[in-house]
Amino acid sequence: MTFIIFYYLSYYIHFIYIMRLTLLNFYEVISSWRRDYLESIKIVTDQASLGLRLMQNKIKSLVDF
Repeated sequence: MTFIIFYYLSYYIHFIYIMRLTLLNFYEVISSWRRDYLESIKIVTDQASLGLRLMQNKIKSLVDF
């Protein structure tokens, strides 16, 4: 009887360990994806603000003439 209890207990502990590793890997993937996504948004935003500044400079140079 004790053997059966320890057998199922070890199976349960092994299952929890595997699930914990799986969840940690999943969170790491999501974190990495989120970080890359935010970095690409930052790049696009920086490029857009640069484009607006260039356009503003062009308009100023046209108005000055």
